[in-house]
Amino acid sequence: SQNLSFWNNLDWVGGFFKDEIGSEVLVTFNLVDVAMMLADKDRGKKYVYHQREALWNKLFVSYYGWEFMEKMMKDNILSGVIKL
Repeated sequence: SQNLSFWNNLDWVGGFFKDEIGSEVLVTFNLVDVAMMLADKDRGKKYVYHQREALWNKLFVSYYGWEFMEKMMKDNILSGVIKL
């Protein structure tokens, strides 16, 4: 079996890399986005939603702390939006 532990804690990571024609494209290391791109590879669609969401969560927790984020999520679960 393959060891996929290198994917741990990379959900928020992305970077710009040159593609085969030399254009810079955003590459996500979020496993959900990667799986969705593989499943939809015939259409060539790029998915970065989950990486962006994970990056936002990481920044939010780094600034406000996990406890505050958890409270805000509970308080705003019905609206789906956290307003600061």
